[in-house]
Amino acid sequence: MNTRITTCARIKKALKSYSLLLCIIFTTTTGFAQKKSSFNSVMYYTAVDLASKDIKKALQTADSLYEHSVEPIHKVKSLMLIADLQKNTGDLEKSIDHAVTAENIAEINKLYEWQVRIAGFLSAQYRTLGLKEQSVLSLKKVLKIIPKIDNPKISNQLQAITNQQIAKYAIEDEDFNQAISYLKITKIYLDKTRNSKVKFFHYATNEYMFGQAYLGLKDYSKSLYYYNSSLSLLFKNDIAKEGTILSGFVYSDIGEIYFALNDLKNASLYYNKALLVAEQSDFLELKEEVYYNLAVYYDSKQDVKNYARFSKLYEKTQLRLMDSHKEGVNSIVNRLQEKEAKLSQMQGIIIASSVVVAILLITGLVLIIRRRKSDIRKFEEIISKIENSSFKPEYKEEKTVAEEVEKKVLMTEETEQLILKKLKKFEEKDGYINRSISLSSLSAKFEINSKYLSYVINKHKGKDFNNYINTLRIYYIIRKMESDPVYLSYKISYLAEECGFSSHSKFTAIFKAEMGISPSVFMQYAAEKNNKMKA
Repeated sequence: MNTRITTCARIKKALKSYSLLLCIIFTTTTGFAQKKSSFNSVMYYTAVDLASKDIKKALQTADSLYEHSVEPIHKVKSLMLIADLQKNTGDLEKSIDHAVTAENIAEINKLYEWQVRIAGFLSAQYRTLGLKEQSVLSLKKVLKIIPKIDNPKISNQLQAITNQQIAKYAIEDEDFNQAISYLKITKIYLDKTRNSKVKFFHYATNEYMFGQAYLGLKDYSKSLYYYNSSLSLLFKNDIAKEGTILSGFVYSDIGEIYFALNDLKNASLYYNKALLVAEQSDFLELKEEVYYNLAVYYDSKQDVKNYARFSKLYEKTQLRLMDSHKEGVNSIVNRLQEKEAKLSQMQGIIIASSVVVAILLITGLVLIIRRRKSDIRKFEEIISKIENSSFKPEYKEEKTVAEEVEKKVLMTEETEQLILKKLKKFEEKDGYINRSISLSSLSAKFEINSKYLSYVINKHKGKDFNNYINTLRIYYIIRKMESDPVYLSYKISYLAEECGFSSHSKFTAIFKAEMGISPSVFMQYAAEKNNKMKA
């Protein structure tokens, strides 16, 4: 299978973030009950019907609603409709900006229920961008605001939203049992809300998420039960037609189940239902998932033509998603850094008033200067290697008599050279940033014995397989930061994920071990270097 397709098997699940708040985020329970409200009627039509058919026209309608809104509540609703539509088209930076604007209006006007909804929405977007700390802070904000809401109908609805969002995070983190427990809590709160299209849509979403959780646990019979229940709720209550985005995700997942069960006929049937929905919409995340599933499906059938078609569509869509994520992260990080800078400035004034602290600062400054000189030297060595086009892992090849004997037993010189050529191609195509790469999977890709591959890597790269891969990843991300300065503004957790590491801490530890300085220090000096060049 194409390396990029394999690389993104897990990323596919991480990026799959269909909005759980679509529809419910745009209207209060009361507003939905009052069909007399033309504003709410237009909101619902735009969010559910028009958005699934023509998202550009939906955005124009939402903009018009905002421009003509007088009431703060209408402004907030319009802004959140715009934010959700922009999120679904991949413009995360503008989506978050509109949500933050809505949040400010809601706070000024003490619109507590909308503060909850917006915080939940922002939490989901921060999560998508890999900013988990900000995501958690937003959810904590939700839990503090809900008790301020007097209306039990609304508080029950918002409790349902919050618990469902936590369940969504648990699914993304593959903690499926925890997700199921939160989804059960969500169902309890939903039972306390009055019947409406919003309620049934939310029920459909909850059933869909139950299906996801059981799919993750490989309990296919329960998963199918909940997916079919979700579809039944959608169509029974006239919430959505064939073009509904949620139905597209449900079809796609049912296709996955049949594919896992080797029922290719039904897998094809549901994948194509999902494809029909995806291609009639502008929802990138649905397109990304459907194209991925179809690429895998046709690869299994050895249908080269269709595999190539959907593989190309998948890669193109994924690149669009990744670009939108980077832009969003860049905007948010800049905003957070400005806040931190202001806070640091205030703290500096307080510290300056204390003689004792001043003395400590002076002592610390001496140590910092010494450390800075050492770090600068290491940074300059790295930059020198980059500028001299020699920035690649330095491997030491040490031959021993024992190795030569083992080599003769293991493989011929021709086999060894063939493996080296394949490794070179693997490095050139950045195959090592695949988070699921392993010695066995790479051996299978190369169609060679894993013992042969391990031997060649140890001999010619001077490292075992895992250290070899990690070293390549560090050099890859440094080249990225040097060639594209925008990377210097990204969170370290994002950089870690970008180059294939499973965690922020592992990336930091290996970066420091390889380069002699931490990634944050490298980024600081690289930023200073860029600023000097601009001046």
